[in-house]
Amino acid sequence: MMHDFNVTRNHAIFMDLPAVFDLELAMKGEMPIRWSDDYAARLGVMPRNGNDAQVQWFDIEPCYVFHPMNAYEDGAKIVIDVARLSHIWRDGPMDFPEPALHRWTIDTQSGRVTDEQVDDTPAEFPRVPDAQVGVKHRYGYMMANAAAKAFEEPLNANGSILKYDLESGARTNIDVGAGRLPGESSFVPRANAANEDDGYLMTYVFDANTESSEFAIYDAATMDDEPVATVALPRVPFGFHGNWVPATTAD
Repeated sequence: MMHDFNVTRNHAIFMDLPAVFDLELAMKGEMPIRWSDDYAARLGVMPRNGNDAQVQWFDIEPCYVFHPMNAYEDGAKIVIDVARLSHIWRDGPMDFPEPALHRWTIDTQSGRVTDEQVDDTPAEFPRVPDAQVGVKHRYGYMMANAAAKAFEEPLNANGSILKYDLESGARTNIDVGAGRLPGESSFVPRANAANEDDGYLMTYVFDANTESSEFAIYDAATMDDEPVATVALPRVPFGFHGNWVPATTAD
């Protein structure tokens, strides 16, 4: 199962990981994707102007990734930041370990891939500003409290939005409050933005205290806990996510 893939200026990178389709489970009416200890994990690098015959494969340690943060080229190397899980669905459909931010560096000349754990805080739904997709990014944003217990006991959760400065190594966060869980944050640049993080983070926040949700806008530069604006909503399913697209005037 390939949930997502990566792009850089010149390459597409596919994540071929050990979550595989099981026909017998499908025939039983069960979730047909399970972990396989016999299936190797690898990354496939293909020229964006090429074809599948030109894919170069690189072996990595077994793991699973639903969502990458971003990928970019650094000379002969390709850097990919991802929300990495040690495995997925090994012992059944509820087997969902905690993901955390990792960095893969593919050396296309030596054929080696290094795996660096950037943080051990459980987090998912990584994003960068859309203008940085495929090129080097400094900042990345994630939804914290991504562990299964957040889904099972939302009243005991204390969700937050994380901001990583991948140059300095600093991490800051927006605390959305007790019993409240944010979703994936989309970055919206401020008009005439001066810096990469000069803009806003838009997300949905589920409030388990009131069984309701809100659309919330935060300052991405300051990461202030107080939102810039909110819109009250009926309950939006926790985990709902998507993209921001600017409104345009039709000609």
